[in-house]
Amino acid sequence: MEVRGRRRSLPDSVKFTLHNFDRIWIADGSTLEALFRKLKSLEDLKTGQLAGKICTVIDLVTRFPIEVWFHTNPAASETNFEMPLLNLLPAKTLILLDRGFYHFNFLQQLINKEVHFITRLKAKASIKYLKIFSYDHSLKDRLIQLGTVRHGAPILTLRLIEIKVGKTSYSYITSVLDPAILPPYVVADLYRKRWRIEEAFVSFQRGKRKR
Repeated sequence: MEVRGRRRSLPDSVKFTLHNFDRIWIADGSTLEALFRKLKSLEDLKTGQLAGKICTVIDLVTRFPIEVWFHTNPAASETNFEMPLLNLLPAKTLILLDRGFYHFNFLQQLINKEVHFITRLKAKASIKYLKIFSYDHSLKDRLIQLGTVRHGAPILTLRLIEIKVGKTSYSYITSVLDPAILPPYVVADLYRKRWRIEEAFVSFQRGKRKR
């Protein structure tokens, strides 16, 4: 697979994942205010002068934006970006989602397109445990059913990965059901490598200036 953009040494978790996926992308949403506060060219603007909600899809390997969408309402939900994202994503993509995209119909549509995802588990989720892959004090990796039959939302079959680091626990869900394809610590490491939207834009600006 050829990756366009700057070549860099890839972390082991990324190299491992690219054996089974053609690309690893990030979908993230932010208010425009929060984004541009990080950019030097706009840091002197008064708070509240910028409005709107922005969603960007970022290539985890190159850190370059793939696509950007904008909504004028800063309180807009990420659901406004779900259909454009579905239309953008090709099969054999692994997409890292923020919890704003935590909608079961949308997640099922990704699976139907042979697009897989990693995201964080929300509190008070309705879980049915089906199978144990790993289970000890620091790591729990289980096959689950997530959700209840309500308002027409599907019940999803996913993996729930819970990793404890010191006194802090992290919970991830993924549609990749085989731990051999995406081991639990690879899941956690990939999700930690989600660059924030503003960092991707800064990286993109620097790349343009060097050309």
